[in-house]
Amino acid sequence: MKINFNLLLNNGLRFGAIMGGAQILISIIYYIAGFEFSNLGFVFINFLVMVGLFFLFLFLSNKHLAKQVDSLNYPEGLVNAIITGIIATIIGAIYSYLFNAYFDPEYVKEIMQGVISMVENNPNIPQEQIDKIYEQYDKMTPLSMTIDALKQGAIFSVIIALIVSIFTRKKKDIFAEETVVSEN
Repeated sequence: MKINFNLLLNNGLRFGAIMGGAQILISIIYYIAGFEFSNLGFVFINFLVMVGLFFLFLFLSNKHLAKQVDSLNYPEGLVNAIITGIIATIIGAIYSYLFNAYFDPEYVKEIMQGVISMVENNPNIPQEQIDKIYEQYDKMTPLSMTIDALKQGAIFSVIIALIVSIFTRKKKDIFAEETVVSEN
């Protein structure tokens, strides 16, 4: 059975929506718990959690799709995983925009002030680098952050999809086909 685009799209939408919801849930937990994004240890752990989340959902999305069809080649798995990742990225970016623009506009400012304080107290960071951080901070708006999140999320989705799709390919079972032919 050849996979049609609607099957890929439906599967990607389903798993992308679930992954986007999981990202939102994690974000809300971080917000309620008051985690410090200026803490490098937390930033590293958060990065690992998000990478793990992407790998898990893209892998599950491709495995679910592979159960629905008799074969899943690399390009089909890649397209499915990219759709899943892009949908999750869009959902996360929309949530982030709404949160930062309307729910708590001061939240990002608090995070950035913590980051700037951490950078200023680090003697290994040159002043010109600190000045660049100030420039970036002054240019930050909820919309610019959303656009950056969409770009980075799309790139991230493609990179992880390239890797995941290698491991989720499913070859056609030639013996199952012979059994069907011999029964007729």
